Amino acid sequence: MPEKTIEQLNDYISTLPEAIGKPNAKLIEDYAKRYAALPTKDKKGISFSRIRTVCTRLKTISLLLNNKSLNALNEKDLIALNNKMRQKEMASAPDYRKALSRFLRLTDRRKHAELLASDFLKSGGGSTGSPNPDTFWSQLQLDEYLKEAKRHSKKYFSFSGILISCALRPHEAIALPYGSIIYSKEARTITVKVPEQCKTGGRKIILQGSEALGLIEILEPYLAEFKEKPASELLFPGKEVYCSMHYIHERLCDKINLPKEKSRKFYIFRKMGLSRFYQELGVVKGALQSGHVPGSRSAQVYLAMSDDQREGLALTSIRKRECPSCSLALELEQSTCPKCGSPADKKQFQDLMHKNFDALIDTKLELFKAEFKLATMKLKKN
Repeated sequence: MPEKTIEQLNDYISTLPEAIGKPNAKLIEDYAKRYAALPTKDKKGISFSRIRTVCTRLKTISLLLNNKSLNALNEKDLIALNNKMRQKEMASAPDYRKALSRFLRLTDRRKHAELLASDFLKSGGGSTGSPNPDTFWSQLQLDEYLKEAKRHSKKYFSFSGILISCALRPHEAIALPYGSIIYSKEARTITVKVPEQCKTGGRKIILQGSEALGLIEILEPYLAEFKEKPASELLFPGKEVYCSMHYIHERLCDKINLPKEKSRKFYIFRKMGLSRFYQELGVVKGALQSGHVPGSRSAQVYLAMSDDQREGLALTSIRKRECPSCSLALELEQSTCPKCGSPADKKQFQDLMHKNFDALIDTKLELFKAEFKLATMKLKKN
């Protein structure tokens, strides 16, 4: 494990005894070291963010079980844990059970064999269907959120803009160095390079057109503060940056009066972005920008969305749209292009193109039939 990762891990573990007591803190520390030593496909090791996530889940489990020793659990404890997670409506409960299962296996597989076989420790299968579009935000809600984010600070405005447009995981956004953002206003493109140490490895997210210009407009004032700093400088530095960003996010959701049925989790921005990537870029490019392997289960979840669900997203850009015919920047409320008169909606434009194409084919076919008939008559006369 790299020295920086060890240092980060030690800093994080040093905060555990106060929250959950020394016995469980020690168990989680030992487990973290074992977990970090597991082999990985890329041979680079497990990232610190991943180790911290698993340890945080174990910390939450310890708190839910009144800090009972994680090495002395029984089936009654698992039942109590499931009931408490259900009461709190924890959507990620399967992930917590997986974390506990791995902890028990790595700590002492033989001792916990009976517990590992318990039905109350099974993950529950997780999500197998498409993301629920009812929990997605409308374009108007996103615009209002960004306005409030801009009022709060340049830092948070940039953070939220990157999450919404690039479909990044929150921890991926936190790991971005200054040098990972490359853009050109003239070419209307922006590239965001996700670091290798993130969950699904390094990748490039490339945005073009009005969507790129929208993100550049958001980031430029904040990036100006980093011009004299090294490219390796983190854009969103700070030990507790995720917690503080999450707190700000909750406050902004209250300010825009976000409806109850809409998800308030940071991860909703990634889900909306992934749905947009697959809709606009197709299977291969969508998977590359999402950090998925084309054809993987994660990719299939987003490809399973119906056309009606996709059309309801209204997430073709952060702030403005482009005419699908002449690429003129359009306001959200404009339904037709003032320059060429084409429908602003991509699907309507495609339907119109197909209709015109079909009509053209029919006309050409009739002309061909008439010409063929005349040629046949001439042959008969001769």
